[in-house]
Amino acid sequence: MTLEFQEMMEDMRQKPIKTRGHGTYDPATGKFNFMPSLPGEPVQKAVRKLGESKLYETEGEKHSSIIVHLKVDRNTADPRTELFDQLEHLTRPLAAGGEEPLAPPRKCLESTDVLKIWHNRRTRKIVVQMEIATDTGRDPSDALFQLSAATNKCFAINRKSFSTGR
Repeated sequence: MTLEFQEMMEDMRQKPIKTRGHGTYDPATGKFNFMPSLPGEPVQKAVRKLGESKLYETEGEKHSSIIVHLKVDRNTADPRTELFDQLEHLTRPLAAGGEEPLAPPRKCLESTDVLKIWHNRRTRKIVVQMEIATDTGRDPSDALFQLSAATNKCFAINRKSFSTGR
């Protein structure tokens, strides 16, 4: 044996080889016969990816399927909207003739216990929800002023999305 062949065999012993196939066990002889499958076409066809999310088609004997895997970070400001945005982007080629997008019309810009701000992308309107407690002994106008300042800050941060209608 050559040195190259010995090194190759040593590598093969260290790394497991993965293969698909089927095996049969003969209890009379105690032998196990394994027949590896021939490499075929990939199961996933027409794969579209966006980050870690993807959409693909599969062909079965009885029917074909479209499968979508969506993945977003749970700690984002509005994970639901991000999921819908990814779904819209991945399924855009499937839409027939410019149908209405599947994404929800509202995008959450701010979400705290006392302040929630959404931007409705279709109607291009902003919805602001403020919650002011009156049982704290403080003047409600002070809380309103603080929430208005936070709202103004949010508007300044998201100014570009308002002008383009996104």
